[in-house]
Amino acid sequence: MPSTCYCGSDAVVATSYTRKDPGRLYLTCENVNDGDCHIWKWWDVAVTEELRDVQTQLRLVKEQAFECDQKLMKLQKVVCELSKKNAVLRNGFALRVCVMVAALLLVGLAVMFQS
Repeated sequence: MPSTCYCGSDAVVATSYTRKDPGRLYLTCENVNDGDCHIWKWWDVAVTEELRDVQTQLRLVKEQAFECDQKLMKLQKVVCELSKKNAVLRNGFALRVCVMVAALLLVGLAVMFQS
């Protein structure tokens, strides 16, 4: 819904007093009588257009929210898989360290008993 006129002035709501549209509201400019081109639109038409625009924007936001939810689920799956791999790697590292320590102990004992 336009809030300003082409001339930069604020749009105002006025009432029609014609036989065809008595009491019908419309948007206009307070400078409408200066001879220049100014905004003029039926208020109900402007509101209907605004509601259509809002519905379109809402639909787009819902689509973006759905896409974000899909991406979030994919990321959660990746995090879960990486956590499992990390746990396996940690366990494998601990096992390697234990084997190396045991091997060093055996080498140390072998050297000690050879002397």
